[in-house]
Amino acid sequence: MATYDLEEQEKLIQLKDWWKRHGGLVLTAITLGLLVIAGVRYWTQHKSNQAAEASVIYGEMLKAAESREAKKIADLSGTLLEQYPSTIYASLGALITAKVHFE
Repeated sequence: MATYDLEEQEKLIQLKDWWKRHGGLVLTAITLGLLVIAGVRYWTQHKSNQAAEASVIYGEMLKAAESREAKKIADLSGTLLEQYPSTIYASLGALITAKVHFE
């Protein structure tokens, strides 16, 4: 076993005392930090997946708008508004629906 001089032993004792007093707090802070990072990554991925799914529906809607299929456009717009209301595609879909109904 390694031998330490008195100064090193005092520092080790101080470190052990500090860890006894604050170790739980440090571990809690690290755990919370990791949970926040995981939550942010999950939320970002979730939003990205929603936008990708909505873009597929919006693409179908654009094709339907070119061929003037009002019923299909209304259905796809409803899907966008119901399932992906927080994406920009829901607003764009509503605008296309309004344009087709106006024309």
